[in-house]
Amino acid sequence: MLLDVGAKESFTVLGREIRGRVLRHTGIPVSVGLPRTKTLAKVANRHAKRSEKAAGVLLLEQQAHTDIALAPLPVDEVWGVGPRHTEMLRRHGIETALDLRDAPDDWVRDRMTVVGLRTVTELRGTPCIPLEITPPNKKLITVSRSFGAATSSLDELRAAIAFYTARAAEKLRRQRLAAGTITVFIETDRFKPVAQYSPSVTLNDRSAHRRSP
Repeated sequence: MLLDVGAKESFTVLGREIRGRVLRHTGIPVSVGLPRTKTLAKVANRHAKRSEKAAGVLLLEQQAHTDIALAPLPVDEVWGVGPRHTEMLRRHGIETALDLRDAPDDWVRDRMTVVGLRTVTELRGTPCIPLEITPPNKKLITVSRSFGAATSSLDELRAAIAFYTARAAEKLRRQRLAAGTITVFIETDRFKPVAQYSPSVTLNDRSAHRRSP
């Protein structure tokens, strides 16, 4: 949970009030993280949940405390860092959230684009991702994941496509929207020295368009 309230000395008290109110009304124990950015909120919440001392509420405001929180956090648990970037970062010796935070800006931008640089900037305590009280409906829904290991099985590809199409449909129904166009794509691992292949097919109400590399 990310809060924007008054004096910082009230943050922990407010966090405990929120936690207690949710527990009373729903019976669900929650954790509250109180940092400067949305990305650090995920970190603070993780430690608030696991630390007996925090007791479910953690104010992550001082730099020294932030360093302690980031140091043991695996880089793949940083909000916004996916499997492909995790693999790339680990090849370059970046194993933790603290390593990523201290990486040079140009290096991050070249390998993770400006989106990755926003994540790093947020880890440093500078807000880059705005707080949305009511997120707008998406104009584009993407559901994609990497296989845990390389595969050449057509049955596995069919099963994955069916599963992720169903997930996309769930998100679509949740927002009470209808799709005008559907694109299905597969890609080889761009980080491996192999021949690259990325076919796709796009379907709409009237036609189907296939693209091959």
